[in-house]
Amino acid sequence: MDQINCPKGHGIMEQKEIPKTVPFKGLDINIVDKAFVCPVCRLSAGTIQSAANIQKTIANAYKKHKKLLSGEAIRELRKSKNMTQTDLAALMEVGVASIKRWETGAIQSRSMDKLLRQHLQKDSDRKKE
Repeated sequence: MDQINCPKGHGIMEQKEIPKTVPFKGLDINIVDKAFVCPVCRLSAGTIQSAANIQKTIANAYKKHKKLLSGEAIRELRKSKNMTQTDLAALMEVGVASIKRWETGAIQSRSMDKLLRQHLQKDSDRKKE
């Protein structure tokens, strides 16, 4: 979406990057929100896509802080083992939907992260942690 009109009738809103601090699970996470801002009334609005991007950014920052595998890391490790999501789900005895969620931004529990690492990382990688 390239343009959004101000709902108060002020015309086309400008796309801006707005730094924000978002509280999430007891942490203050710094993000950059890409929003449309009215140059007249300063009202800001996002899109469905920008909301999804913010959620993913927050989840990734939380995972990094808690030292959990990121969705991208899970996907890359799984592919490096020539495994499908279905293969990994069967190995871990979880539903394939869980693997899909973790790879696309959902936050796995510490115990599931440990299990992911056991199945995806080489022994030498695990010893470094």
